[in-house]
This record gives sequence, structure tokens and C-alpha cells, in this order.
Amino acid sequence: MKIRELREEGRSILSCLANLPNLSQVPPEQIAKEVDLILLFTLAENTEKDLSWLLINLDLEVSEQGKDRAISCFNRRAESEPVASIFGEKEFYGRIFEVSRDVLIPRPETELLVELALEKARMLEPPILVLEIGVGSGCVMISLVLELMQEKEIASRPIEYWASDISEKAIEVAKSNAEKHACRDKIRWFSGDLFEAFPKLDDSFKSLLVVSNPPYIGKGDCLPRDVSQFEPAQALFAEKEGFEIIEQIIQGVERFSQGLAGFLLLEIGYTQGSSALECSRRAGLGEGLELHQDLAGHDRVAEIKLQNFEK
Repeated sequence: MKIRELREEGRSILSCLANLPNLSQVPPEQIAKEVDLILLFTLAENTEKDLSWLLINLDLEVSEQGKDRAISCFNRRAESEPVASIFGEKEFYGRIFEVSRDVLIPRPETELLVELALEKARMLEPPILVLEIGVGSGCVMISLVLELMQEKEIASRPIEYWASDISEKAIEVAKSNAEKHACRDKIRWFSGDLFEAFPKLDDSFKSLLVVSNPPYIGKGDCLPRDVSQFEPAQALFAEKEGFEIIEQIIQGVERFSQGLAGFLLLEIGYTQGSSALECSRRAGLGEGLELHQDLAGHDRVAEIKLQNFEK
């Protein structure tokens, strides 16, 4: 069998995804793209994985082993398993991260959280503590560490990185990713719930930057099958129409910060901006909240200034 023929068979197998209910439906152009990605992953493992390789080699004969691997991947995707889950990896902020069913698959929208955190880190007075609640795959914290290490002015400052998750399995995935990106020893790892996972702060720091992409989907909300069946519910859903964990983080940050200057950056659902503002006021954080939009124009990150921050 040639790659061209295997490509057509893949499109035929995945055509069922176009007939799923609206929320889970995959458009034909996306199906074609995913077929090519699977072919590249299964047939071009030891070469640069780009579309030009595939198009140039459409008449190349496929080994029986290569064919079986590709068909297996097609069948898994036909059952709505995400491509990232099949591959066991996902690109985020220009780097490849290992993923499993124990962590959320990194999404492009979350890169805004990284960009804003980098911007805020440059504004803070050292020594700085950068802390992530719900580290998951580690894509956010590892991206922050690696990006800040590349900036000479920032890299020379005293900065500590702390990361936590309530899931031990997620922490293991994050540690594995940090090992692959040569920064595992730069991060202190903690297991536990929200701020309770961390030790009480002392006078070692002058500034604090807290980042989190917490669960923010309501428990009654419907999701596509490739999300609801293949990603951890604990990292997706929260009570109070998805706002419970966001609320707990906002309410807890001032007490945890011990008066340090800095910022809290939270990824939120696109309808939760006004709730975040009201919660910030109730927590005594005043009017110091700003909402940042993603590329689709939706509210995506809530930025809250800690009380003692002055630009």
C-alpha cells in the first residue's frame, strides 16, 4: 500500500467524525489535516515532521508495520480520542510537552497566560516567587522558567519557582516534562489543594506572581466527546457554574501573599469576568482587576494586582 492509498483510507475511517452531534462534530478540512498529522507521526518518526515530506512521498510504499500503526491511530481518533492523546504529546509555546489522560491537553489560548506572566515578572522587584496552582502537564510553569532564563536581565535576578497540583499523577507528568526541558531542578514541586499545598511565606521574597489555569467549566455544561471522555474531570469542572475554584484562589491569595507586592493571573471562562471582578472586590483587592482577551476576543485571563503593588 502506498501513502496516497493509506491517506484515503484514513479519511474514510475518520469521516464518521463529521457526523457527530454539533458540539463534537469535526469539519472535513480538520479531518484531512488530522489524517496527515497521523501519517507524519506514524511514518516519519525519524525525519522532520512537515507536510512537504508527506506530499513528496505520497507514492512511497508503506511497510506492513507502518500501515498497522497508522490504521490503529485512525481507529482511535474515530472513537473521538484527541490527536494529542494518541501521540502522547502537544506543542505549546514553541515546545513539545508530554501529555496523558491525567492532565489537560495544552491549548493555544493558555499561551496568553504565559505572555502576561512574562510581562509581569519583568515588572517585579526581586527576590521574586513565581507560583503556579494546578501545574498539570507543566506547560505554563516550564515555559515561564525557560523564557525567563533566556532573558539576561531577568535571569540574573533571584527568582524561585513553585508548582503544585492536587493530582500526584499530574505532578509526575510535569516533572517528566521539566526533566526533558532541563529545568526540573529549577522548580520546587508541591502536592496539595490550592494555597494549602505551599509552606507559609517568610521574608525571603519581595514580590509574588501567582498563575493558574484552574477548572472553570460548570458541572452541568456539555463538552465535546474528545474533551469529556479523554481529559481529567477534576481539571475541567468546578461547582458554582465553574467559578468555585477561581473564587477560592482569589479569596486566598491576599492571605497567602503576606503583604507581598505582585500579581495574580487566572485563566477564566469567557463569561466569568464580571464574577471575577465582584469576587476581587469582596476579597479586599479593590478595583485592581483587569481582563485580557484571547485572539477570538473573549475574556480569557483575569489580572489582579496584589494590594502593595505599585508600578
